[in-house]
Amino acid sequence: MKVGHTLSCFIFLSLHGTIGLANAESSIHTGMDCSNSQCVDPCHNYTVLNDDWRSTNNTDIQVLHCDKNIDWQGWYRLFLGESGAHIPERCLDPNRCGTHAPLWITQPHPTQSGEILTRTVCSSWEGNCCKFESHIIHVKHCYGNYYVYKLVKPVTCQLAYCAEVNITDPGVPFTTPAPTPKVSSPYQVHINVTTAVDNSTAVEGEVRLVNGGSHPDFSLLLVVIIVVMVVLMLFSVLMLIYKRRTKTSVDLDRRRNSDHNQTEIALYENFCPVSRCDDSIYQSLDPTSSDQDQTYCSLTHSK
Repeated sequence: MKVGHTLSCFIFLSLHGTIGLANAESSIHTGMDCSNSQCVDPCHNYTVLNDDWRSTNNTDIQVLHCDKNIDWQGWYRLFLGESGAHIPERCLDPNRCGTHAPLWITQPHPTQSGEILTRTVCSSWEGNCCKFESHIIHVKHCYGNYYVYKLVKPVTCQLAYCAEVNITDPGVPFTTPAPTPKVSSPYQVHINVTTAVDNSTAVEGEVRLVNGGSHPDFSLLLVVIIVVMVVLMLFSVLMLIYKRRTKTSVDLDRRRNSDHNQTEIALYENFCPVSRCDDSIYQSLDPTSSDQDQTYCSLTHSK
């Protein structure tokens, strides 16, 4: 019973760790962003970020912006006006993009559609291209030649993400909703996008999944886990029943042997010798004749 319980716990923990590892690596291998057993495609589940002051051509710093004050949630697509934009891949001069230290990425964008990569973000200030502590963001190259970013807060102020227009821009106006993914029901995804009123705050967007949008592979894995657990429980119960039956059989054998020994002892104690039996038989014939009894006994001993 202990062995079965330990084995079931080990398998459960192993599978649990496997699920966690699959969720962590799913964005790299499948181009999906997975959390809490739900996977979504960032190319169809993003918030539009359209701030003209983020342009690399903007040198006006009368109003400073800081992206540390924004609660970044999920994925974002950059626009400048009606043109798609991206974060620069080069060191920028300070006092641009509506801030003191503009943010840029140190490695090129992904080149394959559907690919998600991590990129290091640096800030330019006082002649240093990476003045403040750098941080990591996720970038995905989407079909249609545009990028979406999973942005995080920089370490301090005044730092803000820069944007520049894509060289080959698909020309999708930022006021229109993102395209609906071509997937079959029930995994259809709807996106509602709204822009912020104040330029000092981030754009807010709502991402809603119909019918939970859970990934089918995880449902299959959950079924496998349940089946394995049920099999282990049945095995443990069968082992317990087998041990109890074995113990009962041993106890019955011991009782039978004990009863048999007691029977033999009783038979031995009640055993009557031949001479005594003969005397008893003879006396029973004529108990009043003591002389004959003595004569018979003497004859028997003489023999």
